[in-house]
Amino acid sequence: MRAKLGRTANPEHPNEVRVERPSDALRVKEASDHTFTTLLLGLGLGAVALLVGGVGVANTVVISVLERCGEIGWRRALGATEGQIRVQFLTGGSYCRCWAGPAASCSASRSPPATR
Repeated sequence: MRAKLGRTANPEHPNEVRVERPSDALRVKEASDHTFTTLLLGLGLGAVALLVGGVGVANTVVISVLERCGEIGWRRALGATEGQIRVQFLTGGSYCRCWAGPAASCSASRSPPATR
């Protein structure tokens, strides 16, 4: 029976037993639960934002190609290769990314605050 109960307090060797309050363990558990919940919520929202952004960019590229089908046809008829057309679209997209993003940020920071 004694082997199943574990160690008990022995007055001759008081350092053999460590006493803890259950409230300390519960406080640590609650703090870690809150931290993990916040972390997972942040990662989930970040993943959704990346997914929505990726779908938006893909949609913009598809619409751009569909609107420029005539131009692509003319370029192909005049002898442009698929690689040259691809480079044209990538260059145009990079140009827009490099200049339109900062321009939008500057204009947004200079706009007056909204009033009701």
